[in-house]
Amino acid sequence: MIEIYEKSNVNYDSNGDMTLFPTSCELEAVLNGEWELELDHPIDDEGRWRYIIPDAVVCCPTFVSDRQLFRIYETIKNGDSISAHARPIFYDCCNTLLIDTRPTDKSGQEALNIILSGTLFSGSSDITNHSTAYYVRTNIMNAIAGDDDNSFLNRWGGEVLFDNYTISINREIGNDYGVRAEFGHNLESIEETVNYDNLITRIVPVAYNGYMLDGNEPWVDSSNISKYANIYMREIKFEDVKLKEDAGEDEEGYSDLAQLRAALMVKCQQMFKNGCDLPAVNYKVNMIQLSDTVEYAEYQLLETVGLGDTVYCRHAGIDVDVTARVIRVSYDCINKRNGEIELGNFQDDYFSRISDVTSKVSQKVDGVIDGNGSVMADKIAGIIDATKAKLQAQKDIATQQDVRAILFEDIDRNSPTYGAMCLGTMGFQIASARTADNREWDWRTFGTGSGFVADQIVAGKMLCDRISGGTLTLGGNGNGNGVLHLLDGNGNIIAEMDVTGLKILKGLIQGVQINIADNFIVGADGTTTLKKAIITGGELNMVSENAVSPKIEITSALDEKIFTKVYAHFISLGARVPSGSSVEYYEAHLSGDSIYVGVNNGDGTSTIKAGLIGRGVVTAQEGFECGGISGIDGNFTTADGSQVTVKGGIITRIR
Repeated sequence: MIEIYEKSNVNYDSNGDMTLFPTSCELEAVLNGEWELELDHPIDDEGRWRYIIPDAVVCCPTFVSDRQLFRIYETIKNGDSISAHARPIFYDCCNTLLIDTRPTDKSGQEALNIILSGTLFSGSSDITNHSTAYYVRTNIMNAIAGDDDNSFLNRWGGEVLFDNYTISINREIGNDYGVRAEFGHNLESIEETVNYDNLITRIVPVAYNGYMLDGNEPWVDSSNISKYANIYMREIKFEDVKLKEDAGEDEEGYSDLAQLRAALMVKCQQMFKNGCDLPAVNYKVNMIQLSDTVEYAEYQLLETVGLGDTVYCRHAGIDVDVTARVIRVSYDCINKRNGEIELGNFQDDYFSRISDVTSKVSQKVDGVIDGNGSVMADKIAGIIDATKAKLQAQKDIATQQDVRAILFEDIDRNSPTYGAMCLGTMGFQIASARTADNREWDWRTFGTGSGFVADQIVAGKMLCDRISGGTLTLGGNGNGNGVLHLLDGNGNIIAEMDVTGLKILKGLIQGVQINIADNFIVGADGTTTLKKAIITGGELNMVSENAVSPKIEITSALDEKIFTKVYAHFISLGARVPSGSSVEYYEAHLSGDSIYVGVNNGDGTSTIKAGLIGRGVVTAQEGFECGGISGIDGNFTTADGSQVTVKGGIITRIR
């Protein structure tokens, strides 16, 4: 049904002010281009045509959903009909200026939230790379899709889909529904363009500083090279492939020519995988004309594809498969089908592919790079897309052949069981939401005989050989504090990491340097600024800034009970007077906030001789008690009358 709302009526959830019966109503939508609705209506006796005026809103079905809103901006009336031109209602944001808005170092979603803040509109984006843009007295539509360098599309990239008051700008819109078509037939309803200008079937790779593959044939050939009459040979420079001696501080380099040449070969194969050995194709398919031909059944699925969808095209002339996308749709809103579609891959041309491969410096050879420089997200997305495409065939047969596959779905968004699951002999796929165009389920979880792929996996116990790439995140908002346990072969915890730090209960720490941020003074008659602790051979050594390790020094006879220099590495329990000293065998002990020194009696006991006074109380067996003294130099009398001399916070004499 096609309805129209008067300009004063904004209650779009209810029926319109008048139902229209146009003779034609078509939406033409271009990928990242204009969307325009054109409606022709007769001058009818009921006066429906009178509602067709500028600023009125037309509601009609499109490839996005059955209720899409378009605001009329122009009407043309002749003797027996009236024509109207309208744009998606989201274009209303052209009337709102951003006075001074500056999304800084934001993701795509964060930038859209800032741009659309305070308006009736909202946006969604899966673009995770960060960028910055400045909008000063700029209308929102230009801020998003204008030609200015600061526009969202120029700064963040992506592709646009309009859905009433919402705009989606994802890395790619549309989906892969497994649609296939074979071209090369002489059909008047199909206009085919095949372009070989940028075709490459033999690459001569050149690294930084001119290094090439060795031998008399320094090139890499495509597996499709024999399918063409000519060999399309091109030199490609990979300036990011360098030897270590040529690499900068923040760049990766290869240790020898053998590794560099292997990397060049991998780069070439990646280019062939991206399709540089396939022609650029473009097909304009008139579905209405095509429906009258005997070959129509072969193309019938093209009636349902939407903007950005992927179509697998077989070119009969050269026997190659080419992947094209829907770059333009002319949708018949009355009959709810595509009137004409245009398939093409010119937007994925030679220059953009070369730029993608060569302009990202310091990327690893096995990385997957997109136009925004994202690596791991695209690698994951590629796995999901490939699995989705494989299972699409199963989903398509689910309702026809229940024995092989079954489709369960609840399409009521308000239902507690809203979602879908397709189960069959090849595996299963699960969705909890529809795609942006609402024509299909957004399958994000898959299981096959080869494994499982999902955006999120929640498990009590997981067994795996290796977790590759990405970031391992434990805990976080809504999930409490993360805890990492390392177990030995018997299931005992030997290491634990949580919000309190790292605890190692068993094992060795090797090759580790521990930096100490706080500087402190040691020694009773001198100072040493300690910088770090080094763990070597099972011992903890304190190193001063002049790289001289502090020692214990006793300068007087034991009966005078003097410690003139007690250094800070008493903190290390069991620090001892060097072997061979003329004095007794001393040990340092830590108790609370105090350090005290005693003689090892050889029977498992120690006689306390002196202490470093802290916030606690040190009791010595010599018969004195010191409390409430916090490192104050001078002479003090204890409760039993003993005289105590303190220097630098150290008890140096007892009388």
